[in-house]
Amino acid sequence: MSLSCTWEEFKRMAKEFREAAPTMNIDELENAWKCLGLGYLNMSEPVWQHSAAIVLKMETRTYLQRENELTEAA
Repeated sequence: MSLSCTWEEFKRMAKEFREAAPTMNIDELENAWKCLGLGYLNMSEPVWQHSAAIVLKMETRTYLQRENELTEAA
């Protein structure tokens, strides 16, 4: 089985991750982060690889912020 992700699909995934993160619990956050990572690793358009890396780095902040909120509340 081969997974592939276009630049447009990856951007949509990142947007959905960013919008949903504030309401996620820790398990949902972890799974969504893994899904976004798989999208990045399976980019099928090499020309957009650098842009995807920048988007992933930006979403790292979203992930860490929400993870911090969840661990502080525990």
